[in-house]
Amino acid sequence: MMAWWQLLRVALAPTIVWDVAAGALLAGLGLSLSLWAPLACLLLLYHGGMALNDFADRRTDAATRPRRAIPSGRVPPTAAFAAGAALIAAGLALAFLVLPGLARDACLLLALVVVVYDLGGAVVRRAVGPPLLALARGISLALPALAGGVAVFDDKARVLAYTAYMLYFLFLSRLATREESGSPGMRALAYVIATALAPVLILPAGLDLVFLAAWAAFAGWLVWPALLDRNIPWEPRRVQQAVRRGLAAAPMVPGLALLAAGVWAGLAAPLVGLAVARLARTLPPE
Repeated sequence: MMAWWQLLRVALAPTIVWDVAAGALLAGLGLSLSLWAPLACLLLLYHGGMALNDFADRRTDAATRPRRAIPSGRVPPTAAFAAGAALIAAGLALAFLVLPGLARDACLLLALVVVVYDLGGAVVRRAVGPPLLALARGISLALPALAGGVAVFDDKARVLAYTAYMLYFLFLSRLATREESGSPGMRALAYVIATALAPVLILPAGLDLVFLAAWAAFAGWLVWPALLDRNIPWEPRRVQQAVRRGLAAAPMVPGLALLAAGVWAGLAAPLVGLAVARLARTLPPE
């Protein structure tokens, strides 16, 4: 069973839960049991996509990451594909059963993004892979508003929050494209700095010391290790470490958006990152 949890990247599930909670709070909906529907749809689509991703990468992983579930022989490739397809189908079926029109359409778009990214081949990933991943996380954050009937484009602050989150994953995904080949230190540092600067879009109008302190801590945690290694070539393992660090810090972007909106629940974002780090020790996603 451990191999399946690793295949599905269960350790990253808290980030999806946080997307839904933060997205609902940004939309002014509050937290309620009604969020189970968008949350369940997102989890099914997200983890289904992870299974398809490992299926598509099984030959590359056999050479570079032999401990993963498929190349190690713990999960058969056909079973991984079937599980991924079944989870995505279940996510879409649930969306069409319980979500309103725009939220349902967003889930359909998300499923399309997942399938194109995972099964589109190396050419598609090189050409549009990072933008597709960024779009997927933007949908994840916006889905609670769509499910709650909130017009997501009617509020500038929400649009900027979604955009900042997408930019964060765009730059982080660009760094992740170097996980197999490595990267010059300065190039890797540039991507890390770009991720740290994504929250510029959600700066509050006034001087908010809590926001600035949280952003400084977030940016420092991301950038400092990369800054120390800027003058050395980054081997694939070093790039992978930076990407994992970025994934752990990702909840801070919606958290900062909440702080900018005066919602103190944004301070819970580091706890989500800690939960991911703790789960990753038991269920390493690699």
